[in-house]
Formats: sequence, structure tokens, C-alpha cells
Amino acid sequence: MLNTIMLRDLQRMNERGDGQLNGRATTDQDMLAEMAFRHSHGGMSRADYAERQRQWAADDAKAAVLAGYDGEPPSTIVSSAIDALSATPQRARLARFMAWRDSVAGELAALKVTRDRLQAAIDAPESLKAKRSGLLREQANRLLEFIGLGKNEATSGFDVLERRTLDAELDQAEHKSEVARIAIADIGKQIATKEVQLAYLIKREKEFVRPALRERAELYIPAYAAAIEKLREAIAPLAGLQAHLHGKGVDIDLPEFGSLKKSDIRIHECNDAPWREFERSLGATLEGGFYVAKGTD
Repeated sequence: MLNTIMLRDLQRMNERGDGQLNGRATTDQDMLAEMAFRHSHGGMSRADYAERQRQWAADDAKAAVLAGYDGEPPSTIVSSAIDALSATPQRARLARFMAWRDSVAGELAALKVTRDRLQAAIDAPESLKAKRSGLLREQANRLLEFIGLGKNEATSGFDVLERRTLDAELDQAEHKSEVARIAIADIGKQIATKEVQLAYLIKREKEFVRPALRERAELYIPAYAAAIEKLREAIAPLAGLQAHLHGKGVDIDLPEFGSLKKSDIRIHECNDAPWREFERSLGATLEGGFYVAKGTD
């Protein structure tokens, strides 16, 4: 509301050519335009708005690049190695993901090889120019030798055919270089895209590795559960005695793994009935907090 009132006042003062506001001329069209912009864009300055739009565009571009890379590996990825893991679904899923990741890495490597070849084609004219310059320097040296010997004309050592051959090779190389410069720009974009995709897949590895680890751990769960049961059986009598003597049994939570439930890993024993029965069988009775042997007639 305040911005709206202020904007209207500035516009009205501008139309009348009135005084100044806060020491600044009200005829400043840039200030009026900025105020109007902020009013229509939720209080954002032009710079902030431009930065937000840039970030949104970058996010949209990245989302387009990663489209199809945030789900499960393509079902078209098949191999005998993956089929051999059918009994362990998570291992098979991981193997399919690794094959997916490796295929993207292979595509990236192939693009880089192409880029290097194109770069060699771009650089080729320079090496040919150097070779031609070397030929000219060599022939110039020979000419100086002939002049130094007092001869009017050199009769050998000036291979015009070699120069023409080099010129033809240079023309061809320069043409290839121009074509390569156009192609390498496109290859550069493809490499940048593929690098983003590969980095994203590498970042996702734990989504596939961890389920495979848990699947493997399940192989050890039966032995662990059996050991807990044996421990429960072994500790039960001693826990019962502790409950009988001190009023508190044993309550232990063992480490939780895999598909085991909380009740599977908890040892809660406090049955003191067997010890009470054994106590009575000894002929003892509890009186005033002390065990006293029963008297006999």
C-alpha cells in the first residue's frame, strides 16, 4: 500500500514539475521506472529479478539435461551377467545401474576422443605452415651459399614441386580446420551435457549400492536370530535370579539388523518363579528380610 501511494505521489509530482523528494529531483524518470518495476514485481529490484530469472532458466536447463536420469536404469540394459543375478534382485538392479553408468562414461570418453581429433585437425595448418617456412629457410640458405660462391644462379636445391605440394596440403588442412572449428563447438556442448549426466549418476550410486548391501546382510540374519535365541535361553535363569534377589530382571536391546523386528532383538527376562520354587524346596522362608532355615520338631 505504501509503495502504491508513494508511486502515485511521484507520478503526480513529475507531471506538475513540483520540488524534490528527499533531495532528489522528482523528474528522475529512472527512479519512477524503478519504483514502478518494484511495485509490479513484489518489491524486487531489476537486478534481483534478473538473477532470479537466470537461476530459473539454469534450473530448467539442468532439468532438461537430466531428464530420464533420475529413475530406474533403462530396461533395455541386459546382459548374461545381470541375468545370472536374478536370484538377488537388488544385486541385479545394481549391476544394471553400473552398466548404465559405464555406458554413459563410455559415451563421454568417445566424445572426448572425437574432440581431440577435431583439435588436431584445427592445429594441423600451423604445423604445415611451420614445415613450409622450414623449406623456404632451407632454400634461402642454399641461395646464400651459391651467391657466396660467386655464382649468378642456383641450378639445384630449389624444389618448386615440394613447395606446391605443401601449399596444396595447407589449403586442404585449412579447409578441414574451419570445418573442425564448427564441429568442435557442438562436441563441446555434448561433452558438457554428458559430464553433467555422468556426475549425476555417480551421485546416485548409493541408491543402488545400499539396497544390495542390505540384501546381502539378510543372509546372516537367520544365524544372528538363532544366536539371540540361544542367548535368551542362557540368560533367562540368571535374569530370574536377579529379579528374585533385587526386584529387577534383565532388559537388553541388541543391535538391529535387516528385517529383524524390535521384539526379535530384545531380551527381556524377569521370571523368578523357578527360583522361588527352588528356595521353598531348600526349606527356607523369608522373615523380616532375612532367609531363615525352617525348624524341625
